[in-house]
Amino acid sequence: MESRRIRILPQSSFVTPLQSDTLFGQFCWLYRDVHGNEALEALLSDMSNPPLVFSDGFPAGFLPRPILKPVKLPTQMQDGMGKEYKKFAFFPFEVIQKLQGNLTEGAIATEYLQNRQQWPKPALPAKSMVTKNALNSFSHSTAGESGQLYGSNELFYPHGSQLDLYVRFDPQKVSGETLQEITELMGMQGYGKDASTGRGRFKVSDWCEATMLQSAPAETNAFVALSSCVACSSADPAYGKVFTKFAKHGGGLAARGKHMKNPVVLYQPGSTFGIIQPRDVYGRMLANLVSDEVGGKHVHNACTIALPCHIPSSELPPKTGGNNA
Repeated sequence: MESRRIRILPQSSFVTPLQSDTLFGQFCWLYRDVHGNEALEALLSDMSNPPLVFSDGFPAGFLPRPILKPVKLPTQMQDGMGKEYKKFAFFPFEVIQKLQGNLTEGAIATEYLQNRQQWPKPALPAKSMVTKNALNSFSHSTAGESGQLYGSNELFYPHGSQLDLYVRFDPQKVSGETLQEITELMGMQGYGKDASTGRGRFKVSDWCEATMLQSAPAETNAFVALSSCVACSSADPAYGKVFTKFAKHGGGLAARGKHMKNPVVLYQPGSTFGIIQPRDVYGRMLANLVSDEVGGKHVHNACTIALPCHIPSSELPPKTGGNNA
């Protein structure tokens, strides 16, 4: 598989966070619109080998904080400096790349202590509640005398800030040109919820090879997940955080009565795994998250792009043999 880094420039606020499974789902619907339903079914014909996997979206130049074995911070960080360090959700790309061959919490903390003054800060979005008014679809006016106000949380990125997406893809199934075409179309049409009213717009500002994902350090034995994913038999969960995803159907299925998928528990980006069997991507494609009422064929991409690394065996928990449940 090949790897690319896609740098995007937000053009509007976002209602839906940039998560790998949602990006994949929207890519598939747009691929179907452009190339037809038969082409999409062919693309998804091999569930054990996904054609492509997205990462979540990260501030440009940053990666998710690796979740590693906790350690006692250096004495110099036993104050406000330590509190600041613990709040970081993202670390600079260069720091993770430098420590890829010996990735531990202590090594990252030491790097921060030595370079605190020059430590870059990511451009994070502001979350704001936007008040809206429900419209009557028949009269095209507000409902009732006083209307029906409701709030919607939206993410507003600082002006000029950019985001990084990573993607691993099989060029035998989908070309780099097609991948770029569909991603740019996604940015024009809008990503996620309320795209029809202008939310989720972005432009692709840069497209390049993600060499960091292609070159593994010597004695690679682990990886950092860059996507929202589930565990699999090829990797041992080491340290991580999980969340419950209440996913929805997209495209034409979103308008049907049963638009919600069954909930699924996912590991968040930054979770670390010990490698049992090397693979291009880890995690699994799920096919059991829909009600029989919906009908048709459905998949949910719970695979992850892996950032290969070496974590000392003393920093990893005992092996469990992976999880294929």
